[in-house]
Amino acid sequence: MRMSSNWITKLGQLSCLSFLRTNLKRLVFVHLAASLLVAPVAAPVSALANETATLSTTINAGVQVYEWRTKSTRPRGTVLAVHGTTQQAGCFESLARYLNAAGFNVVAMDLRGHGRSYFSHDPHNTRHEISYSKSAEDLARISKHLKNVSPRLPLFCIGESVGAGVVVRAASDHPDLFDGIILAAAGTSPHVFSLHMVAHDLVKGLSDLDRPLDIADYIRKYSSDDPRVTKEMIDDPLSRTMLTGKEILQTGAFIHRTPHQAKMLAPNISVLLINGEEDGIVKAESTQAILNNIPSHDKKLVTVPGCGHVLLGTSYLKKAIVSPVTDWLIYQTDSSQTAAIGHRRIQ
Repeated sequence: MRMSSNWITKLGQLSCLSFLRTNLKRLVFVHLAASLLVAPVAAPVSALANETATLSTTINAGVQVYEWRTKSTRPRGTVLAVHGTTQQAGCFESLARYLNAAGFNVVAMDLRGHGRSYFSHDPHNTRHEISYSKSAEDLARISKHLKNVSPRLPLFCIGESVGAGVVVRAASDHPDLFDGIILAAAGTSPHVFSLHMVAHDLVKGLSDLDRPLDIADYIRKYSSDDPRVTKEMIDDPLSRTMLTGKEILQTGAFIHRTPHQAKMLAPNISVLLINGEEDGIVKAESTQAILNNIPSHDKKLVTVPGCGHVLLGTSYLKKAIVSPVTDWLIYQTDSSQTAAIGHRRIQ
């Protein structure tokens, strides 16, 4: 019995939707894991990050770069931070102030397709579009500049969510670039949410992958139990609340490669992974998979109770998150200074 062309078309559509239901559901929420979600917090530190961050005039990377300098006359080192999807580099304002107090200079860069790099009205701005692989190249270029300017200062890199994937990519491509890396809320496998909520947006997104989708409701629903955090993210004029289906798929595909990329990290690099125990987006086992693939013997995973997904890119920081990050950086710089003194004595 021959089927009409209409029925063949409909069956093809149903088959396609069945496939997409399985795979895009995963990718959409990997994207949400990338940085939309923010942990419940204890104490606000400042207002919107980009209000007081210092725009760099010395680092020309094509993307926007922020700098916060410690008042210490003998800085311990430099920390370069990379944010997650939809956010912007100024979100590290509060973290930078904590690290400044501990003796570290802090630099943060916009990912391509984010922050000032996205909202620029320059039609020739090639960094308007999301490209995480090219963002990793931006990160490497900025890092080399920092090492040239301050060759004696240890250089560390923090990446949050999809930013963690960018850091892993840059560090694996350039094994001598960083003295250590911190991966916050790193993972590839999302928790399963209600498909009913996203079905309508999925259909719209699939019908036109370049159509902007409003994700503000997802931020409100999943970013945090604390309305101050969701309000901060949505109200930030440099954050994105619209993403296309293509950008969502790009994010999921990039993060999915992080465990494989982690295998290529240098065996002597120091690595700290930090996750929230209440992370409702990234599954703990996917973070463990990244940890297991890191060849370094100097690696550590800290899971903090009572915290959600985004831990560092917010004005509302928890001491339970900031303390292990700061302590690890101080330990690494103290250890390197002790090793350097010992090396000089041997000579």
